[in-house]
Amino acid sequence: MVTDEPGSTVSFTFNGTAVWVYGTKSKKSGAYSVTLDQDPDQYSTLYDGSSDEDLFQQVLFEASGLDGSKLHHLTVKNNDAELTIDSVSTVPTHRSSHTGDLVFY
Repeated sequence: MVTDEPGSTVSFTFNGTAVWVYGTKSKKSGAYSVTLDQDPDQYSTLYDGSSDEDLFQQVLFEASGLDGSKLHHLTVKNNDAELTIDSVSTVPTHRSSHTGDLVFY
């Protein structure tokens, strides 16, 4: 997913105990925020995706030690400039057959 529209989001739901969001950092990239499980006090953070050189497949966000018995909701929001998300990786819960869904807005 690539967007240069401020305010655009991508959401991902998954069952698992850890999650990583990979993307590009570059001169075109800017600030983005990540919210996990709709809990702004615990997992809502502003990040800077800018870099002097193009860096691909960089970890943009990671969280581990998550409750494997619940469905998690992750939202990444473009706050300005350009945001590129290459992939999302999770450590699935062994009992789960649901690995995740991506929703772009």
